[in-house]
Amino acid sequence: MNGKIERKVLEILPATVKNQLAKMPEEQQDEFIEEFNRKFKPKSTAVAGLMAFFGFHYLYYNKIFLFLLFVCTGGGFGVWWFAVWLRAGKTAREYNQEMAKDIALDVIKEIKILNS
Repeated sequence: MNGKIERKVLEILPATVKNQLAKMPEEQQDEFIEEFNRKFKPKSTAVAGLMAFFGFHYLYYNKIFLFLLFVCTGGGFGVWWFAVWLRAGKTAREYNQEMAKDIALDVIKEIKILNS
């Protein structure tokens, strides 16, 4: 692979995706990289922490039900809010990792379908 995917993103891709990319011609690798970079928009850990501080972190991750539950309980009377705020950075990294895996697998499938 010609290194157009950020190293930290490449590290979190599933082994199956890495193996498939290694088998692809360079043109298809470039196609994967372009499509992956177009679709993958990582969440910022700084923004996640700020959103968690003000109680809007679940909206940042499109988790409407948890947001409503969080608001209705006053952030679990402050206990839930504090725990979430402390974990905001880790939560953003985990979310990004999961999204990168899902998007990479989808893009690999799309490329295989288009080139078969």
